[in-house]
Order: sequence, then structure tokens, then C-alpha cells
Amino acid sequence: MTRFVFDYGMFSVSAKYLSKQNGSNNYYYTRRIPAGVVRALKAQSGFKGPAKIKEVISTRTADRQKALKEASRINRYLEAQWAAIEAGEPTIEVIKSSEELFKTYHNQPFDLGDFIEERLSGEAKKELFDIALAGGNREREDDILEQNLDDVTWQALQRSRGIDLWSLSAIQQEYLELKGWANNRKQRNSVDGAFATFISALGDISTSDVSRLDVHRLVKNLIEEQGLKTATVKRKLSVIRAAINYVGQLREIELHNPFKNVEIPNLLEDAKDREDFTKEQQEMIRTRLTTTNEPNEIDNLIGLLMDTGMRVAEVVGLQADDIVLDAEVPHIRLHRNSMRRLKTKSSKRLVPLVGAALSSALRVKGNSDTFVFPRYVDEDSGTLKNDTASASVNKRLKVWLGEGAPTCHSFRHTMATRLRNVGCPKDVRDELGGWAKSISDNYGSPTDLRLKREYLQNSIDTVRR
Repeated sequence: MTRFVFDYGMFSVSAKYLSKQNGSNNYYYTRRIPAGVVRALKAQSGFKGPAKIKEVISTRTADRQKALKEASRINRYLEAQWAAIEAGEPTIEVIKSSEELFKTYHNQPFDLGDFIEERLSGEAKKELFDIALAGGNREREDDILEQNLDDVTWQALQRSRGIDLWSLSAIQQEYLELKGWANNRKQRNSVDGAFATFISALGDISTSDVSRLDVHRLVKNLIEEQGLKTATVKRKLSVIRAAINYVGQLREIELHNPFKNVEIPNLLEDAKDREDFTKEQQEMIRTRLTTTNEPNEIDNLIGLLMDTGMRVAEVVGLQADDIVLDAEVPHIRLHRNSMRRLKTKSSKRLVPLVGAALSSALRVKGNSDTFVFPRYVDEDSGTLKNDTASASVNKRLKVWLGEGAPTCHSFRHTMATRLRNVGCPKDVRDELGGWAKSISDNYGSPTDLRLKREYLQNSIDTVRR
């Protein structure tokens, strides 16, 4: 049965679970796990040692009002999960094994009914026979079957009756596993965040129990009551939709997907254009970069972001060999590597080095034989710490420019504006920014690099006039 939890205005329940932790300004959601849930978890896993008894989750904000809203969301999500655990919902491993068992005996001469009958004791068979003679009683029959069958066989029986075993959380876990994202923090956070939004409102139910009308109502609530941006809702829907499709396709099962083609009211009309850095702010940043006695990693990041228009992930994933300084036009050779997946095929490009970017490139090139920003590279998990790098740069920008400073992502938008202001043609701008769908005939030639360097340098000189 679909469950909606739409009372998002009251935070009294989650407020008592809000606390501060030593060494952090952020608020944390802290709550003991109900004893019944702890017992159920231990029973499901067979673990005999001490179990986790408390959830401690950062709200990632020091603002109390924002923390209350986030704590309320966390509370709803956890309670939905705990309710499913106490209700004895099958684990992901049981679900997968049940699906395999069902497919093995589906439409076979020796079918699932025969398989089940072989596993019943003589006493159980007699009880079932007596119930059938008395006219049948599904509830009593199921009590006997559930007591005599293992979890996998019992769930396979439910599957044969047309019951969807795949809850939202089961799809979530399987999607992360099939994609290989279990240890990819960025991808996992995106998937977990999307599923948490819908599980907290709908409950941890199967997609078959969710109607398109349910999703429509929830989308309106997320926008009108919770205040989520339409782009955020669209992104969460796309994650859920992709997960259901992917798991269904690879598992070769039919999964109802009510999250497809969902209409989002006034989509993107609430979006705000990213703010450019003003001329005064750009000049202030250049002054800071040139007067710093010993530029550090963050300063070098800022220099490269400011005068290349590259994305944060593209900069932090740079290797020393990507920086070409001995050419007629020093440049960055941006391409995919083991740690950095480029956003699109057109993101592969050559970017001339000028201004602060050239100064930063000279420093980082000489300090490393591999990745030039090793602090933001986790080679063990094969991921980049983009969010950490962004947070570090944004903190520095606030110190230099004040609380109202644009974020590091605005460097890219500002670069596009700078190039337009000096008459740089759109096709050249698109190539420099990695937006080009096709490239010019002389792409990558010395003439091409000289031309692009000239536009980039003019964009600096024009701002400084």
C-alpha cells in the first residue's frame, strides 16, 4: 500500500535528534536504532557480535534551520527503512536468488509447484491436503508454506503469484552493485540521495505499488511544499528512472516504472543564471594570486580555473604530462585518464595557457610526476575529490571577496562572457569550453592554438583596462 508522508512543516520530531559533534560546526542527526530493528538485522545477517545501535549522520550544514529540514528528511528515510526491516522484507540476496529460482522453473514440465512439493514434510503435505478438502483457505495454506520453506523458495512462490519482490531500496542496492559504484562516493551519493527522497515519502515499497498519479502528486509536493528546484527534482527522477530500467534490463525482469515521462510543472523557470565575477573581483583575485609569497594548491587551482574555463573535475584530474610547456604555445592537453571521465566526447580539447593559468601550470608541473593535485585524487577508489576541491576554493574566494562571492563554478561562466566580449567566434568559444559538437579543420594546429591564445589573452587585457 502506498504511503505518503507530506507533513514537512513540523520538525519537532527530528529536532530532538539534532546535535553537534566535537571538531565540527555542522549539526548531526543522532538517533538510537530501535531495538526491534537491531534484532531483525542481526537475525537476517546471522551476526552474533555487538551490533550498531546508533545512527550518526551529518546534515552538512551549520545553519540550524537548514539542519532541521535535513534532519527531518533523514528521519523519514530511516523510519521507512526500519519499518521494512521489522516487517521482514527480503534482503537483496534473497530477492536475487528468488528471481533465479523462479526463472529456472517457470513454464517448465517440472515447475515451481513440483519443486516446492518435494521440499515439504509429509505432515505439511497432509495439512495442505486437508485444507484443500475443506474448500481451501489461502491464509492457512500460506502459514504452513512459510513455516516449511526457506526464504528464497517462499519469495519465489510470491513471485510466481505476480508479486513484485523488488522494493525501491533493493533496486537502489542492485543498481549501485551492477554499475560498480559501491565505492564511488560521488555516484553513490547521487543515487542514495535520489532514492532517499522517494522512499521517505512513499515508503520502501515495490515500483508496482507506485502509480503515476502518486509520482505526480509527490513531484508537486517536492516543489511547492519542500521548495526543491525543478532541476533538482528532474535530476532525482532521472536517477530513479535509470536505476529501474538498468536493473530490469540486466536482470531480464519486467519492472513497472512510474517515474518515466513525468511532467514537472514550470521546469527550469526557477533556475537562476550563475553569477559572473565582476571586473573588480577578477582584479582582486589576480592581485591576491600575484602577491602571495608561496602559492599553494588552492591558489594554483584558482589560477587554472580562472584563465582556462575548465571544469573543477578537469583541473583536479590533471597529470603532469597533460601540461605541455615546451611548445610554441604552452597548453593543456585535456583527455580522459584512469581517474577522470570527461563529461562529453567534445570535452577532449587543447587549452592554451595564459595569465594566472600559465603561472599555476608552471608551478604544478614542476612539483609532480603524476597527478598535479594529489590531495584531491583518491587512487585507491579511482575517484576525484571534486566536492572537496570546490569547497576549498569557495572558502578561499569568500575570504578574498566576502560572503557574497560567486563560487568556483562561476569561473567557467565568466570565461564564456569574457570571450564573447572580445569578439571570439562561437565555434572557437565552444572548442575552448568543450561544448563543440564538431571541430574546425585546423583544430590543434599551431595556428589554431595561437588564435585561441590571442582571444584568451585579449579577454584578460580587456577586463584589466
